Amino acid sequence: MPQNQASDFRPAFLLLALTAALLLFRLGRVPLIGPDEPRYARVAVEMHRSGSYVVPTLQGQPWLEKPPLYYWLAGAAFSLLGETETAARIPSVLAALLLEASTVFFGARLSDRETGLHAGFVAATAPLAFAYGRAAAMDMLLAATVTCAVGLMALRLLGLAGRLAVPAAWVLMALATLAKGPLGLLLPGLIVAGYVLATREWRHVRTVLSPAGIALFLLVAGPWYLLMWRHEGRAFVDVFLLDHNLQRFTSTIHRHPGPILYYVPVLLAGVFPWTGLALAGLGTLKPKTSRGDLFLLLWLVLPFL
Repeated sequence: MPQNQASDFRPAFLLLALTAALLLFRLGRVPLIGPDEPRYARVAVEMHRSGSYVVPTLQGQPWLEKPPLYYWLAGAAFSLLGETETAARIPSVLAALLLEASTVFFGARLSDRETGLHAGFVAATAPLAFAYGRAAAMDMLLAATVTCAVGLMALRLLGLAGRLAVPAAWVLMALATLAKGPLGLLLPGLIVAGYVLATREWRHVRTVLSPAGIALFLLVAGPWYLLMWRHEGRAFVDVFLLDHNLQRFTSTIHRHPGPILYYVPVLLAGVFPWTGLALAGLGTLKPKTSRGDLFLLLWLVLPFL
């Protein structure tokens, strides 16, 4: 690699290194917090000890609420680092770094290197993202894989990436589906569908619905769902798909608050101190915005629906 090209990547590498240091600092010194971290870590421990990587268990009983990607990654970390708080949180640390790196990359491709670095810095320092990046949970895995999937779709639809971007995006959606469930497919689908409808560029429907991409999605995500259905039958459908996915997003169970406006203050607080910068950026949008800006705006707004 020529020296001038290597220097172009140096700021991004330094940003990632600094973020990694902050995420890893005293990572295992804080005990597992709340009801979720201990529960998810325990499920991962039981899967790691039993060597059974299909049906998650909690205290020996099937645990059907969440898919397995976090448990698999935590189990790999346990093999390397032991069954510690640090190992339980390592999957989220890695996902947070992937989220930051992808934000830098997509920001640079959609705008310029400086914009990409600024966006990556915001992604790394937003309190909500930083907290989830140090948590034994699935949320950062979902955020990272969905960001990569949507970003690749954006580059392809905007003519900034080749044909392989779409199949790669489908693989990432499969991983997102293994991280948190159908939301990993629905979120990218909603954003991409919104863009196609807004621009009326119907040719993109064939681009997005790539047979190779769909086949890869089924190949990556399908086996676990099929095996779970065969192992647990109707209980898997009722608990995982209906109770913890469909009803979670259509009712107020599981601490789901209902009104869309609930998320506005959460988002504003979660990206502090960058809230003002984000609002100022929205104020600069013009009626005839570029295709790239339109995609980013839909990416911001549509998930709240």
